[in-house]
Amino acid sequence: RGADGYTITPCGRESAGTDVIMHLKADSEDEIYGSYLEVWKIKALVRKYSDYVRWPIKMDVEHQERFETGEKNDDGSPKYEYRMVTENETLNSMVPIWQRSKSEVTDDDCIAWYKEKNRDRKDPCALVRVSAEGQVSYKAMLFVPGEQNENVFAGDNKGGITLYSNGVMIMEKCDKLVHDYFDFVKGVVDSPDLSLNISREILQHDRQLRIIGQNLEKRIKGELEKLMRDDRPKYEEFFRNFGNDLKVGVCDEYGRYKDFLRDLLIFYTSEDHMVTLKEYVEKMPESQKSIYFATAATVKQAMHL
Repeated sequence: RGADGYTITPCGRESAGTDVIMHLKADSEDEIYGSYLEVWKIKALVRKYSDYVRWPIKMDVEHQERFETGEKNDDGSPKYEYRMVTENETLNSMVPIWQRSKSEVTDDDCIAWYKEKNRDRKDPCALVRVSAEGQVSYKAMLFVPGEQNENVFAGDNKGGITLYSNGVMIMEKCDKLVHDYFDFVKGVVDSPDLSLNISREILQHDRQLRIIGQNLEKRIKGELEKLMRDDRPKYEEFFRNFGNDLKVGVCDEYGRYKDFLRDLLIFYTSEDHMVTLKEYVEKMPESQKSIYFATAATVKQAMHL
């Protein structure tokens, strides 16, 4: 790294193929580079960055195997010993769930994958599946969590969408894909049109990524509006968890996004009743000319102002 150019020299091989030989730095007080030769570390790196590469990534892995010696113990039971065996193990799963069609993978399969991947006990309250072709091709599988993370103030509540290119992870929790008002959304976006060498600086100005992000935000909003229409109690639970993100989004950048987000906002008119701005206006008497808002730590406090 940091050096330009390369050298080609003749060599002989018994079979076709390419060897890529990497040399590790010597261990130092600050970094134990030798840990990258540990089997568990190599497996973890492959699963994190290349689990969905469409070709098998194999490695010879040693493990202990128990075998019978043919002798007996004093109690007559078979005597066993252990030996080291080497198996050529495939480290990656190859075909990601989001690359499969809806006929192959049900929504319940996607939700099960989400809960396992995010260690979430509760089902997500909304699922968005996208397979887009055209100006920019990509597949996406996004989830709106069913509850707020307990460690919200430690920063662990951030959702984050992981960015892939043809199954290779290029950025974890990409914060340039959707705006902060949807930063609770979790999931993956996989596009063959994105470069593997893309950096955070390039992402900020990448036109293809902006197109993907705009389309995803419309789909997320549409799914939340559908949830509001079809299951109002579930939407109100979502809003209690993540409504503050939407409210901040309305105020952000001097109200730049208020028209996009306003239909997702709901407000308490009593301690147990919430309405949208549109619903409230529709029931306003003709004599009412103004709408007043009260803010407080709790709804009960606001009702007694």
